[in-house]
Amino acid sequence: LHDALPIWLITADKISAFLTKNGKPKMLVVYTSWCPYCKQMMPSLLSLWRDKKIPEDQLIMVSLDDNLTALSQYLIDSGLHEMTPVPLIFSDKKGKLSAVLQSHQSGYKGGIPYIGFFAADGTMIDEIAGAASKSDIEDALVNLK
Repeated sequence: LHDALPIWLITADKISAFLTKNGKPKMLVVYTSWCPYCKQMMPSLLSLWRDKKIPEDQLIMVSLDDNLTALSQYLIDSGLHEMTPVPLIFSDKKGKLSAVLQSHQSGYKGGIPYIGFFAADGTMIDEIAGAASKSDIEDALVNLK
């Protein structure tokens, strides 16, 4: 695939470190390219990002995909490659993401899509499990201020 995006593997430890980096609140999005609820929600995220309502240095998007080619193609086809020019694939064993997020007081149990909002110190402020509307996401963005 000549248009394929470079993809980086990310571990639970690196996600945890990002949540406490630079003293700013963070937004974590967990998704896959094949999940119908993720596909329903992602255009809203992209729109909010394009409108500069989601600060780039406060956002991390992590895919649980196994098929890197399908993920790359999905991101290009949907325009999401603008938000995630180098997509992150979670590389640790199943369940480890839940454990690391629970250490940040998240109730994440592995479902997708998932959006978590974390304070500057990495503790959970708010979370949205399942497909969220654009207005739900926009209302929760107050957590990034």
